[in-house]
Amino acid sequence: MTGQVSRMRGRTTNSQMGTVGYVVAAGVAIVLLPVLPLVLLLWLLAESGERDERETPHAS
Repeated sequence: MTGQVSRMRGRTTNSQMGTVGYVVAAGVAIVLLPVLPLVLLLWLLAESGERDERETPHAS
């Protein structure tokens, strides 16, 4: 194994990488925006199915 390439200069922030992260997250959100209605529909169907299960007593 090799040692460190350069000395550490303490903790510093890397604001450029934070900005890149926000840009990537915004891009993903824009790409997934058309899928949102389908996800909401599936979630609502799953919720209504769970609600029906809780309200209907099971025959033993």
